[in-house]
Amino acid sequence: MGFNVINLCIQDSPRRAHSIAAQGGINAAKNYQNDGDSVYRLFYDTVKGGDYRAREANVYRLAEVSNNIIDQCVAQGVPFAREYGGMLANRSFGGAQVSRTFYAKGQTGQQLLLGAYSSLSCQVNAGKVKLYTRYEMEDVVIVDGRARGIIAKNLVTGKLERFSANAVVIATGGYGNTYFLSTNAMGCNCTAAVQCYRKGAYFANPSYVQIHPTCIPVHGDKQSKLTLMSDRGC
Repeated sequence: MGFNVINLCIQDSPRRAHSIAAQGGINAAKNYQNDGDSVYRLFYDTVKGGDYRAREANVYRLAEVSNNIIDQCVAQGVPFAREYGGMLANRSFGGAQVSRTFYAKGQTGQQLLLGAYSSLSCQVNAGKVKLYTRYEMEDVVIVDGRARGIIAKNLVTGKLERFSANAVVIATGGYGNTYFLSTNAMGCNCTAAVQCYRKGAYFANPSYVQIHPTCIPVHGDKQSKLTLMSDRGC
């Protein structure tokens, strides 16, 4: 869109994001299987799957743009599984009543990440994006009530550096490692999110963090994996 972007990453590469751990797929209401799928049905299934605790306006908006997200991922080169005729394949996944899950073997998260990284690399090569790796956000710069930049630490030299901008986008993922037991990547440590909170950003229920049941300690002979799978909806 013509913006000049500064991209900062705490890892040695954006490809190290925890998104690579996602395997199952990504849902969209394209109704390729002609089994009655729609934007409303995707919205309803998602709200129901979240035990009716999700913010419905956000879920509906996600359902609305789901088809465009798949198209964008395909344009970025994500190798989704396909039928013999060339159409994108779908499977039923995660308790959905219809087949709406687009997938790439058991590597969906990794392939989505690599597709996004490829597009990022194109913009870096075009000179529209400057990529800074191994930087940790230390503070948000607020001017007249708006975020106008950040203070970041160079993790190689230890120096603090200033970055100014017309707008700031925080896309740092989860914070599962604030808990003692977690299957999240070590970079999911809340360092960026907590700085936003300290500057006045709203923070929802901090207990709503996704973990995998395999990291919950056994506490009796009645415990089973299927019982614990309900925790994945968080």
